[in-house]
Amino acid sequence: KNFTKTNYETSFAIKVLVAQVINSVVFTFICNYVIRKANIYESGGLSQDVFYLSLSGSFVAPILRFVDFGYFSKRILLYWRDKPEQKLTFNQIALNNHYEGIKFDLASGYVYLLKIYIFMSFYVSLQPIIPLIALVGLIFMYWG
Repeated sequence: KNFTKTNYETSFAIKVLVAQVINSVVFTFICNYVIRKANIYESGGLSQDVFYLSLSGSFVAPILRFVDFGYFSKRILLYWRDKPEQKLTFNQIALNNHYEGIKFDLASGYVYLLKIYIFMSFYVSLQPIIPLIALVGLIFMYWG
C-alpha cells in the first residue's frame, strides 16, 4: 500500500513505464520481425514503423500538454464565474476549488522521459535519426 505521495507516484510511474515499453518496443518488434518475418527495411516493415512510432511518441504528449483542454475549460469557467452576480452563489470552499492551480503530475513526465529514452536506445541502430526526433520532443515537452 502506498502511504506517501512519493511512493504512489513511483509505483504509478513504474507500472505505466513497463506497459508503455512493452507496447511500443516489444510488441512492435514481435509484430514486424517475428510474426510477419519480413525484411525490416521494406515498406511497412519494422524500420518504417519505428520511425512513425518515434514521431508520434515524441510529439503527441508535448502537443497534448501544450493544448491542455482542462486548463482552457477551467479558464472559461473562471471567466464566467467571475461575474459579480455569479460570485454570490458560491461558498468559500467552492471558490477555493475554483481558483486552485492545475495539478502538477510529476510521474507522467518521468514516464515520458524514460519511455523516449528506452525506445531510442533500443531502436537507434535501426533508425539513426531517432535521437534527434527525441531531443526535439523533449525540448517541446519541457519548454513548451
